[in-house]
Amino acid sequence: SHASVAALVERARGHRLEGRWAMAKGNPADAKVQKTATVAVVKADVRQREMRGEMAGIVLLFAGVAFAASLFTHDPRDMSAVAAGKGAEQIANLLGPVGARMAALLLHFFGLGAFLINALVLALAFATLTGKMRAPRLALAVGALGASLSALVMLHLIAQRVGWRPLGKEAAGLLPGAVAMVLKAMF
Repeated sequence: SHASVAALVERARGHRLEGRWAMAKGNPADAKVQKTATVAVVKADVRQREMRGEMAGIVLLFAGVAFAASLFTHDPRDMSAVAAGKGAEQIANLLGPVGARMAALLLHFFGLGAFLINALVLALAFATLTGKMRAPRLALAVGALGASLSALVMLHLIAQRVGWRPLGKEAAGLLPGAVAMVLKAMF
């Protein structure tokens, strides 16, 4: 009956969470139903993980496209138009005042690294959506950010030595620049 299958599914889910596969003892019919229920639980869990990965991929793709649109249509004069309260028609950024603020913040904090971070977000989105990765793992994200920070610290040190200020801002932005200054003072 439907109620007994539902009860077996719950029992199988509970046993699986404890790290054991439940098998009914005695009646072979119960064992078959329980095995079917266990397989159904596993398939449902796999589908839930796939759905979470797809949702994470869609969110990352949306964020990556929004970051790219705001960064590639950035005009340094947009923030003065936003501060003066001028309308969206006088702002060159594709996403309007929100995009102008987003690009200004990304470039202020990460400099040219904002483009690198945007590329990483888009790469994670495509890897997640194409099934090469279920969902971005925290360790992978932290590692990618650490490698990016290291590259940006090097960019800051080199740009500072040659006097290069792209887009009128620090090449590596505020955060990597601060890390570079601390490391420079230490060594």
